[in-house]
Amino acid sequence: MTGHAGPLDDLGALRSHLGHVPCSSTCYRCLGASLVDLFSAERRTGAFRRAVAGVAVLAFGLAAAGAGTTPLPGLVESALAASAPGVALPGAPHARSDLSPATDRSAVALRPTRAVDRQEPAREPGYRLVAADGGVFNHGGYGDHGSATGLAGAPVVGIAQTADGAGYWLAGADGGVFAFGSASFLGSMPETGVRLRAPIVGISASPDGRGYWLTASDGGVFTFGTAAYHGSGVEVGARSIAGMAVAPGGQGYWLVGTDGGVFSFGSAGFHGSAVGMGAKAPMLELVPTASGLGYWLVGTDGGVFAFGDAPFHGSISGQRINGQIAGMAVSPGSNGYWLVATDGGVFSFGDAPYLGSPSGTRLNAPVTAIVAGTARRPAVAQVDQPAPRRTVLTPGRSMPATTRPVVPTTTPPTSTSTTSSTTSSTTTTTTTTTVPVAVPVAAAPVAEPDIGGRFGWDISYPQCGGPFPTGKFEYGIVGVNGGRPYRHNPCLAEQWRWATRSGAAGVYVNVSFPRSPAELSAGSTSERQPRCNGELACIAYNWGYNGVVDAMTYARSQGVDPPFVWLDVEVLNYWTADTTINAVVIRGAIDGVRAHGKEPGLYSTPLQWGRIAGSEAPGLPVWSAGADGLGNVGRYCLQRGFGGGPVAFVQLLPGQFDPNVACHGAGPSSRYFSTK
Repeated sequence: MTGHAGPLDDLGALRSHLGHVPCSSTCYRCLGASLVDLFSAERRTGAFRRAVAGVAVLAFGLAAAGAGTTPLPGLVESALAASAPGVALPGAPHARSDLSPATDRSAVALRPTRAVDRQEPAREPGYRLVAADGGVFNHGGYGDHGSATGLAGAPVVGIAQTADGAGYWLAGADGGVFAFGSASFLGSMPETGVRLRAPIVGISASPDGRGYWLTASDGGVFTFGTAAYHGSGVEVGARSIAGMAVAPGGQGYWLVGTDGGVFSFGSAGFHGSAVGMGAKAPMLELVPTASGLGYWLVGTDGGVFAFGDAPFHGSISGQRINGQIAGMAVSPGSNGYWLVATDGGVFSFGDAPYLGSPSGTRLNAPVTAIVAGTARRPAVAQVDQPAPRRTVLTPGRSMPATTRPVVPTTTPPTSTSTTSSTTSSTTTTTTTTTVPVAVPVAAAPVAEPDIGGRFGWDISYPQCGGPFPTGKFEYGIVGVNGGRPYRHNPCLAEQWRWATRSGAAGVYVNVSFPRSPAELSAGSTSERQPRCNGELACIAYNWGYNGVVDAMTYARSQGVDPPFVWLDVEVLNYWTADTTINAVVIRGAIDGVRAHGKEPGLYSTPLQWGRIAGSEAPGLPVWSAGADGLGNVGRYCLQRGFGGGPVAFVQLLPGQFDPNVACHGAGPSSRYFSTK
């Protein structure tokens, strides 16, 4: 098992190293091996650049392609030439690490990437989420420009942004509009003096950034700035409108009903509707392709319907999620999309990279919308921090569980009355409307006693052929892997029988970043994201997702099928120095567990989690390792959480085997274990 690879301090070091490679420039193999060796060297001084992930992939690809004496094209020159310094950033639309399976499944082919000018950072994909209380969550290349928390008089129901992502507008159900960053305030419904017939359900921006539309649930359309009026749902007898989408050029728009009906106005073309297609939940949004020749409809259950030139990349209909789907956004190239749930969870499909989410944090209100695009990430000075003098790494492989916190919500006034003026292009009627807001309901209390204070062991493949723990213990946790993804514990069935004799048996699965061309190829496709097209974030997600699928398939073949799966995240396995891309692997693994109808948890330590996943906060139950004796268990339960989740189990420093104690408040044994 390899350790944590040290990062390059800058591209200059890489170029200097390449300049001293003692091998022919026409051979991939030596160059790739040298790059891998450089990445394995001890950490250099200086700040790590995000480009390291792209360069690491380049190294793997070159090493793989070196099976023969294939001539070296201008690949390295185009990506790393000293005359045009820069490197492809993972996920950027014009500078991405394009990995695709080669004819030989052990190799990965890379396409040339466009160099990025050091003076003008590449545009990165990003998305913003907005919650009903006006909170804004920025991910990817997007910066924060403010929120409407404490400002809105009604629940915030929509977000729209400027073309460059440097500003955005938020809209409330009462028609109030809040502008941030470079977005200009151009008016709102309360100012107009005309009362709404129905609540506002969304806001859409004009392409020039100098206008916007507000849409009401009765189909009313209200224009501000340069946004042109082309008709409304009121005029065509539409009922229960869920949202609006603007056609390219801004000379038309679509309205979508909760029943899947589509109404097109102006230049917006009609390409079909979901009426009569057997949708299992109300539609909530229409999202057009970049060409405007197609669109997707998405339902509150995560069902996706594609029309025109919109490709279908998958959905989560039928899968168990927390809350319901709140919105959809398309990736910059229209070859993928994101879905966001009311708890902040983000699901990526096609070439849409997963860039993080607030899922698991204590949201004050449910997420109501998502908007996406590209932006230039502002430069941030990074400072090296010295490593701790002593780090305790335990060889155990188990992990913890705890009750996911109930997400509180903001309850709006029982009725919202607003006024708006009628213009020559809109038709309105006076009315008072009650704004319904879904409030999460806490689960009913469980009669089964809490597992807190109970003792158990965890074992795995190193114990194969040797003795297992004996004596009295109340649960056993068994490693499914042979220490790494896609490797199997050869005595899993035997160890599972040992664990079940205690009355409660659970499992954990090792997670890591792919460290070879063959492993990168294994992430090129999955049932969730079938076509990565070389996108590193997609490959990383699939690697994590597929690794869990492989582990669960093997576990079932051995008669092992528990309700809960711990994900083992340790520096003893291979990870990149880029915490963002590492977090994508972990998110894929989490989704893989949930796709099998099981609950995930995380095993690590606060130090290791920070080094691997940074500030990623899935909010899952935690199994925290490293307590020095039973006297420290209580402190670990209270203070040693990570990733936004509470500590459910604590692993003590091991002797012959790994001992564990459950924290009080962890919940019932049946949550984590198969019980007799």
